[in-house]
Amino acid sequence: MNDFQIILDKELQKEKASKYPDHVLRVAEQVRKCRTNAMPGHLYSCPEDHFSIFLRNSCNNRSCPVCQGAKRKEWKEMMEDMIVESPHYHLVFKLPSYCNVHILKRYKEFINILFESSLETIMKILKLSQYEQSTPGFVSVLHTHGEENQLHPHVHIMMNSTGISKEENKLISYNNQLFDIEKYQSLYLTIIKKKLLKLHNTYPEMGEIFLREVIRQQTQEIFISKEYASAKPLIEYLSKTIKGTSIQLNRMELEEDDIVRYREKETERKIPGEEFIRRYLLHILPPKLKSVRYFGYYSSSSRKKLVIVKQLNEEKESNIEKYDDPNELLEKKDYELDRILIPYKICPVCQKAMILEEKVDAFGYPDKLSRKFGPDPPIEDLFRKLVA
Repeated sequence: MNDFQIILDKELQKEKASKYPDHVLRVAEQVRKCRTNAMPGHLYSCPEDHFSIFLRNSCNNRSCPVCQGAKRKEWKEMMEDMIVESPHYHLVFKLPSYCNVHILKRYKEFINILFESSLETIMKILKLSQYEQSTPGFVSVLHTHGEENQLHPHVHIMMNSTGISKEENKLISYNNQLFDIEKYQSLYLTIIKKKLLKLHNTYPEMGEIFLREVIRQQTQEIFISKEYASAKPLIEYLSKTIKGTSIQLNRMELEEDDIVRYREKETERKIPGEEFIRRYLLHILPPKLKSVRYFGYYSSSSRKKLVIVKQLNEEKESNIEKYDDPNELLEKKDYELDRILIPYKICPVCQKAMILEEKVDAFGYPDKLSRKFGPDPPIEDLFRKLVA
């Protein structure tokens, strides 16, 4: 177990007596067992018998800090391949803080309201502008955490500053006037208040206090960035916390008395283990709730438009001489190295594909490794050290 799983294991029994939804405790149990002896395993061997490696199964849950490192990298690479190379804007829409009291009981409803309200705001602004007949392209990414992993639901949006005409024969550049923050804030407030009032009508048990908070809300701040020359800085930022939890294992350390020391950027804080796990559980989303959504020509239903946008954009940029970015070349080399270091993929000695040799049940070990190494067969960390 890693430090996170150790403190999760200690606190889980306490949390089971609390009022967390069943799906939260179910996910926490999966994360607690991830890649431990409580999971089945697979033995992979080099066909030339240079290496054998035994790996326990992952839970593959989006809230698992162990599993999501690779998922984040996959998403980053997919986004960099999909996004049109043109200027983008960064917009942030927040859920009013008074919703947090009720969010555990109505998580899916509140998050859908957040996504829908931000989408309707953007589309309404476009409809009221000179760009009414254009199709935009933007990606919405849910974050539920604040700076100290506290509950703070908000949506980050990467919006291309370029749309495509209704006839799909030319690109349309949105100027800065389209991103007037005062218009967005006023419209977003109106839209989200209507949806929250409708939610209260559906669930009156949310109470009069919630109703009064919605009615008397006068402002709802949002964020709109300057124009970025490329979407890459935004993808880099969002990929660090995409796909669930914001916890990164290399930043945490479990100290005596179950105190968690967590480093983030240039700050370091110490949090009691019970509070650390409580905050973590607040961010476990209900099943089938999408945390990343694609709109306009970035949506899956409009990929043909995306192809046209890229073609038109390439024609526009064809006269600009381009050079290889040394950082991109380094990233490609890093990717090839990572590929070699995936122990069940390729043998680092002969470069041949590893073969699945044996499957074992939870708490079991492969006979081959037991005979060779005794009760402590090599694990992934040891394999990587040997390769290095």
